[in-house]
Amino acid sequence: MNLKVVQLLARTAALGSISAAAAEMGMSSSLASRHLAALERELGARLLQRTTRSLKVTPAGEQVVRWAQAAMADYSAMRDALGMAQGRPAGLVRVACTEYLAHTVVADVLADFALRYPLIEISLLTTDRAVQLSEGQVDLALHVGAPPDSNVAVRRLREVRTVLCASPAYLAERGTPTRPEDLVHHRCLAHSTYEPVNWFFRRSGELLVHALRPHVTTNSTSTLHQLALRGVGIARLSGRLCAADLSSGALRSLLPDCAQTLANGELPSVWMIFPDRHLLQRVRLVADAITQRTNAVP
Repeated sequence: MNLKVVQLLARTAALGSISAAAAEMGMSSSLASRHLAALERELGARLLQRTTRSLKVTPAGEQVVRWAQAAMADYSAMRDALGMAQGRPAGLVRVACTEYLAHTVVADVLADFALRYPLIEISLLTTDRAVQLSEGQVDLALHVGAPPDSNVAVRRLREVRTVLCASPAYLAERGTPTRPEDLVHHRCLAHSTYEPVNWFFRRSGELLVHALRPHVTTNSTSTLHQLALRGVGIARLSGRLCAADLSSGALRSLLPDCAQTLANGELPSVWMIFPDRHLLQRVRLVADAITQRTNAVP
């Protein structure tokens, strides 16, 4: 049985669309449909129930999909083991991370990694939204904030210290807040994924909360950074992201006696997330390289 057709069936079931699976695998929808129809004839069973508006996997199809997923996993593991045994690790590793981490950590890792392991391919997805590893499209992901769900394997890399900051022009126009309560009179710029409703602070052991009515919300950290630089409002940014701006005076740190925390009073962290604890060796190589670089960034 052709492994590409096996993979096509598994991806069609996962995506709920033949055309989406075909596009992902670089083939036409008509060719994908012919491959799946030929597979059904070979197995003597209807695997997919197609209508003009929907596609459903039949009970027989569910059994074959489970086998297909296991077959693809076994094939990938076999290729991985052979490559490692020969000292030539190879294969695809799919990584998802935030735009900020891609620019500050992962890009440097991949530049060095590509030279050291030329046969390992990397597919990098940048997103500031939570990644669903259960969908099978990512081998590891980097997440910033609170601990991920307990049903995934995680590696804590480091704490993230965020800074409340604004431009001198904005502060000259609107004044400088001296306590969290003052923020009600200011234009706040909020991250729509991580903290869309409240900002939490810890001061002298006390947890404080500021309920937001954001002037701007976005799921892009780099956009928040640019808006703060242009005097639009006050933002909570990674200290590493805005360090140069704070040093040059382009941004000013606010409420220095208040730690920027999560709802539980703890500092956010960078987490590495895996679908399960059984990692392919090539995935482990990438994970270890990212871990080393993340912890080394000043």
